[in-house]
Amino acid sequence: MICCMKPVVYLLALFFALSACTDKSADKQMLEQAAAIHLEADQLEKAVKPLIEELVQRKNSINIQGRALQAEELDFVAEVESVETAYRFYVDNHAEVPGFDNHDHDHDHGHDHHHSPQAKITAKHALSIQQELRDSLLSAKRRAEALLQRGL
Repeated sequence: MICCMKPVVYLLALFFALSACTDKSADKQMLEQAAAIHLEADQLEKAVKPLIEELVQRKNSINIQGRALQAEELDFVAEVESVETAYRFYVDNHAEVPGFDNHDHDHDHGHDHHHSPQAKITAKHALSIQQELRDSLLSAKRRAEALLQRGL
């Protein structure tokens, strides 16, 4: 009976070895996708930053007027502050993908780009984080563009 079990043991060992390789390969693909999204978000941030800066200038020029602000102006200021908060959240929480932390950043002078240290997280979680951060930044960009078109 023992000699009959050897093939079963070998097959089980082979199955587990292949399963481990498949999981690692899938994890690697997810991490690569997360890293690509991270780089995409870096490029998107470069497009969003000037929009935010222009909105902040408009907000500041509204706020320094020597009169009570009209309802439309108050709404505009509140919306700009909301977009500003979303953008700041992205900047403050933008985190590297584990294993892909050696890419170049081309940021303006005076801009510190600190990547949040990540505890041991799964590849799936890293991908999810990058997608959520990119999507929130994309939403902030759309809102900023709409506010700029609306004008004030």
